[in-house]
Amino acid sequence: MKKSITSIFSLCLISGLLVACGGGGGGDNVSSSGNSGNSGAGTQAITESCSTPDSGKTYLVSTNGCLIKTSSTTQTGVCTSTTTIKLLTGTGLTKDKVISEGASFSAGSNLSINGVSYKCV
Repeated sequence: MKKSITSIFSLCLISGLLVACGGGGGGDNVSSSGNSGNSGAGTQAITESCSTPDSGKTYLVSTNGCLIKTSSTTQTGVCTSTTTIKLLTGTGLTKDKVISEGASFSAGSNLSINGVSYKCV
């Protein structure tokens, strides 16, 4: 009887550890509270330029972020929703930095600042 209780206890302990560590399955998956498929996009510098279908009058800003190069400055932009854009002047910035420190603008689907339009795509 004592041996079976010890065996059951050992099995429960091992099962609990496997679940807590994300193991025990057929793959090499681990438990995670982060976004699946995220390869660190929030901590890598944004280097891609925003597309501009009309030669710099409108910039199409993505949720991954992009650079907006105007005649006077370069800003890094990130869309946080379909209608909200975060802008921070400078280059070499990360998505996380732009979201936490950037100025937030919300203007429906089309934002215009100093004659330059921004649109979340």
